[in-house]
Amino acid sequence: MNIRDKLDKNQVAAILMLALLLLGIAVQALRSPLYTWDLVPYVATAIESPDLTPRDLHTDTYSILRETLPGPSYDALVSGPYAARMASDAGDFYSQLPQYRVKPGYIFLNRLLTTVGLTPVKSIMLMSLIPGLLMTGLLFAWLRRFLGSWSSLGLVAVFIPAARVVDLSRIPVPDNLSTLLLLSALYSMTVKKWRIVGYLLLLLTITVRINNIVFVALLLLWQLLSAYLQNARRLDRTLVPPAAALAASVILYFLIAGINDHDWWRLFYHTFVASINDLDSFSTPFSAPTYLHVLLSAITQSVASGGAVQTVLPGFVLIGMLVIWLPTARGSELAPYVALFLPTLLVYLFMFPLVASWDRFFTPFYALIVVFACDALTSLHTAETARR
Repeated sequence: MNIRDKLDKNQVAAILMLALLLLGIAVQALRSPLYTWDLVPYVATAIESPDLTPRDLHTDTYSILRETLPGPSYDALVSGPYAARMASDAGDFYSQLPQYRVKPGYIFLNRLLTTVGLTPVKSIMLMSLIPGLLMTGLLFAWLRRFLGSWSSLGLVAVFIPAARVVDLSRIPVPDNLSTLLLLSALYSMTVKKWRIVGYLLLLLTITVRINNIVFVALLLLWQLLSAYLQNARRLDRTLVPPAAALAASVILYFLIAGINDHDWWRLFYHTFVASINDLDSFSTPFSAPTYLHVLLSAITQSVASGGAVQTVLPGFVLIGMLVIWLPTARGSELAPYVALFLPTLLVYLFMFPLVASWDRFFTPFYALIVVFACDALTSLHTAETARR
């Protein structure tokens, strides 16, 4: 048995262990799904059509949920003042749907799965699980470019609970799909050198989470500026792809937002100040004191004596900041994207200053920081070894 055979067997063994790890995530997600209230409007967006009136859509949505979910799970979705009001008032429920329709890519995939015979509930839950498994597999493959198979597997095993991958794989939200698309875009551009494929994937991320426009626009602006400076500040054809992708992303954002009357302040008020039963009737103007009160409350929650910060964000940010100062970090293609996480983070904190919900927005950046750290540290180790 030569060394190559032994290494191949080790790689196969590590991949088999990864498969078992993914199987464990799938079993946990399928056996213990978390049916949050977001499931209700996502079912509605999966079945709505021009032929259905708001009242018919409301009736069909709750009928599907009643027939599909276990009794206690359904009862939880109609309990509480807000949920009960949505279950009893078709008009108010219909007014909530535009804030879910701003994810047309996610809705399309949910509808696509229903065409093969899956119930809307099952398709929505699988659209959390499948991307979660694929994203984990992609992270493993990316790490293997810098580490051995078993080391990569160990990091993935640590990343899964740290980034709450299991929880995100069993709740009805598009976050795992958003993470998969964003990581796939960066992998395509930096590893495969498929820049156009990467740009297309970046556009798709906006159709899954409209707030991805923040990072996408910053990334494309950086690429455009970088290409301009590299060309001695001359305009030429190399500027066309990033410029076209930037223009397309901005147009796509405003198109989705305009069609669905997306209003940041209304969503902010509904999420952090008071539930709005009829979003169509919301007319409260922006209030700086109200916004600052929410912001200060979030800050107080995170730094209060004895308080627990329910996020791993500070840890990953610290890792990224420490690694980016390494001499070898500057040679990594990932360094600019990690650096762009900081302004993205600041914009997110302005838009949604709530500690408890940060992690699910930042999962792709957590994964990116892990890969970046491995890239920089491996290069540093190689450089140190070469000096000896």
